[in-house]
Amino acid sequence: MEFGEFMENPFVYHSLASGVSFCNRAKEIETIVRYARTSHNLLIYSHRRFGKSSLILKAFDVVKKEDLEISTIHIDLFGTLSEQDFCIKLHEGLSRLEGSMQKLLQFFGRGAKQLKFTLGIEALFGDGGMPFTTSLEARDSEVLLSDLMKIINHYAEKRRLVIALDEFQEVAAYSGGHFEKILRTYIQTQNRVSYIFAGSQQHLLSEMFSDRSRAFYNLADTLLLPTIEEKEYLLWLSDLFSQNNIRMPYSFMSKIINQFRNHPMLIQRFFHQLWEILPEKKQINNQILEEMADGIESQMLQAKELDYQNLWQTLTLNQKRTIKLLLLSGGKKIFSTINLARAGISATSILDRALKSLVANDVIYKNGNYCLYDVLFEKWLKKRLSY
Repeated sequence: MEFGEFMENPFVYHSLASGVSFCNRAKEIETIVRYARTSHNLLIYSHRRFGKSSLILKAFDVVKKEDLEISTIHIDLFGTLSEQDFCIKLHEGLSRLEGSMQKLLQFFGRGAKQLKFTLGIEALFGDGGMPFTTSLEARDSEVLLSDLMKIINHYAEKRRLVIALDEFQEVAAYSGGHFEKILRTYIQTQNRVSYIFAGSQQHLLSEMFSDRSRAFYNLADTLLLPTIEEKEYLLWLSDLFSQNNIRMPYSFMSKIINQFRNHPMLIQRFFHQLWEILPEKKQINNQILEEMADGIESQMLQAKELDYQNLWQTLTLNQKRTIKLLLLSGGKKIFSTINLARAGISATSILDRALKSLVANDVIYKNGNYCLYDVLFEKWLKKRLSY
């Protein structure tokens, strides 16, 4: 196999995937667009770095391209610590809805008494930039939220709106459920607004939307983001490589997909690094590919070495033993006397507590059997733990 001039690396793993970097998810995109059309709410959760944010933005692109007369806002709530933080993020999202000074003046002036309008220097020189900024004046988050919801209601009178609240589980920590109740009272009365609640901490989101005592109980339908099928990865990968006149063996691509358990970010990362070193090879064959694959995996593990050391050190002895048990057993029959003894766990109650704490901290999850979230972390452990 010989190579000419390479196109720009199409694989991304530190940023959101878009354009040719985005792989499939046709069914999920169709689902999101359908909920946007009908102004219904949708809860999306997935494992970490599984592509939910990229999916939402891709679906929003489809909404725009199909000219459905629906406006979209994507708000990342990660790192927010309070109701005030939530309002700031929502305010920032609303500020991006309209592009002209006149429209935004009308937009913000129809019920947002706690928003301060400030003329920016760009307006004086007319360079086409955003001519003003808005800032939050009130300290009372309930007053702020009320004004922001009035803006949403006024806007939705003329044009449907979809608001994606990413990492929505952050809301659960604000005020012991009080803010959830207030937020629900507004959301459930907005007929022309669709909310997409998204997050990666499945146990927290499940409690928020499935517990009858919680404010968001039954407020949204659920979409559990599945893995991308191997055949879709193969079509996507082969197309990207063929654009560079490279016939990448299907057997090799299939092996890598399964090696990383179909995880989007890890597959993107592996092929990003492979793409970077391919031009250095005048010719490749299966043996060379295997050698490059081993080297790339080693680099990926080395890049996470400090993170994994720190994570391992934060775990209790019983949590470490529990993880070892999962690796030894493949997550099967973990409560058997033999498996408990092999891992050095003296009682099922100890294992049960450790499992719950590891799930709560998003180290493991249960999908039939218990599994580690991070495939790379699992590989790192297998190289270091004695069996």
